[in-house]
Amino acid sequence: MVRDFFLSRQIADISGPWRPGSIRDQILRARMVVDRALANGWISPQRPVAVLGAGIAGITAAVVARTAGVSVTIFEKDKPAAAQSRSFRWVDPAAYDWPHPWWGSGEMVWDHGGRWPLRLEAGEGRTLAFQFASLLRKEKNIRYVRENVTGLAQEKDRIRVATNAGLVEEFALVVDCRGAGKERSCGDFETIPFWSGMDPRRIVAGKAAELGRPVRVLISGGGDGAIQDFLLLATGRASIAQLAVEAGLARDVLRTGLTPISGSLAELAGFEREALSIEERCWRDFCWQGPPGTEAGLTSCLAEFYEGWVARLADRWKPLPANRTPIEFTLVRTAGHYSVCYPLNRLIGMVAERQFRPKVVVGRLEALYKPTDFDLSLIRHGIETSAPPFGVRRQIFPFQ
Repeated sequence: MVRDFFLSRQIADISGPWRPGSIRDQILRARMVVDRALANGWISPQRPVAVLGAGIAGITAAVVARTAGVSVTIFEKDKPAAAQSRSFRWVDPAAYDWPHPWWGSGEMVWDHGGRWPLRLEAGEGRTLAFQFASLLRKEKNIRYVRENVTGLAQEKDRIRVATNAGLVEEFALVVDCRGAGKERSCGDFETIPFWSGMDPRRIVAGKAAELGRPVRVLISGGGDGAIQDFLLLATGRASIAQLAVEAGLARDVLRTGLTPISGSLAELAGFEREALSIEERCWRDFCWQGPPGTEAGLTSCLAEFYEGWVARLADRWKPLPANRTPIEFTLVRTAGHYSVCYPLNRLIGMVAERQFRPKVVVGRLEALYKPTDFDLSLIRHGIETSAPPFGVRRQIFPFQ
């Protein structure tokens, strides 16, 4: 499926219609695209590469190519995005590899090529951002051009890159790693940017002290971002791995990894594989056989599968920790269930809803409420893109 990101031998777009769903996705896609280009001889020490965008994906692509001796130029209209993040958010490169043994250490496992200079481990977003910013500074031979790319033109086996300042250069390959910008909001609602340094836990604690009553919190969205916001505020815990341990899903073996606990819950070792298999089958049925439209049929099928697992675990699940700050949650989704999310996020999120009993409302946010109805709003509507001829969002690579 890596070939799907190559529009031609001269252009690779990892942020196009199949938009990455996480930091982990961005890193994997950038690495695999550059590896494919190197293996096929499309880039080499004599065939330079241009990288558009200096976020995590762009830095990954540039460093992997440069480590292989390829001449690299990064085009970025602003400062490197990795250097700007001040996020408190917990970033776990291995979060979606559960229940593999390296999951507990939060360390991203690479192949044995030895071409990756960072040991990626779970931690706050700003820590990961600092590592990537430092990595870019250390790579002295990566050329950095702070200009906006305004045009690409293919000519034979080369591609021309033009910038707003009038610069025109030729490369053997362009890897487009430009991000999608800000998350979609709606109406007059204001939200905390997903990667800002503002911690919702501190905000609600301050508001509770100020108001002397439970804080009214709106979380709008049906994906991973909305689940993570809900779990963060409901439990006060930032790490999904930590929640899995406290819920009794796994034993805490910090140095050797988290492993499913023995006994009846050992069956969870196969849960993720089953979940991903069903999701892939649903996607194939929907994209190849189903009519164009929404994801309703797909997510309904997935919801039924997860509801079965939640019911199976109902009498075995240990209570999740509770945030000390009193909060009244309103969760708004366009369907009665979550959209396509990572398995462990969704499973713990659904159990958390049973425990904390938030108000769940189905419909479009702007038609249901106004901003003054809440003390804090978290809008996690993501980025919608189209994969013609079906107007659906697709994450083609979340589970490599």
